[in-house]
Amino acid sequence: RVLDTGADKPIPYLDTLREDNPAMGLRGIRLLLSERDLFITQLRAILRAGVYGKLRILFPMITCVSEVLAVREVLAEVEKELHDQGIEHTEDYQIGIMLEVPSAILALKSLIKHVDYVSIGSNDLLQYTFAVDRGNEMVAASYNPLHPLFLQLLHQIGDQFEGIPDKELALCGEMAGRVLATPFLLG
Repeated sequence: RVLDTGADKPIPYLDTLREDNPAMGLRGIRLLLSERDLFITQLRAILRAGVYGKLRILFPMITCVSEVLAVREVLAEVEKELHDQGIEHTEDYQIGIMLEVPSAILALKSLIKHVDYVSIGSNDLLQYTFAVDRGNEMVAASYNPLHPLFLQLLHQIGDQFEGIPDKELALCGEMAGRVLATPFLLG
């Protein structure tokens, strides 16, 4: 997973602007695409390390197809640069995206065409779907991964992968580690 910073995950060495609503601002892939040198450095390191094993690269906070296309463009540029410099790197890897915002669900059929796998980021997806900050004690009770509407949303996502056996769907976040969620997810 490439760097996912911003909002509740600030990094002191990144001099980003203060935002009134950082959860909706410059974070995840938006930050990486705007901090291109940082993104390129990270992708170079990942592709170089990929020669030592099977590589899958996961991109966070994808909201639309144009972001995936921009990521692929930067990856192609980095690969060409490594090749031209004679630096050993892998060209055999998979690309995945984090499904964390409702707009990505609406664009999922199109997004699936441009990636090898999708991982549902249950924490952020729940937070953005219900407009609830899981870290805010005043509204934390509304943060419920077993809410019937959220389970219905997960089911709708899963349905879009039927008939596409070469694409993988995974789940991460707190929900993925909750034993009590297992029967609901299987259902």
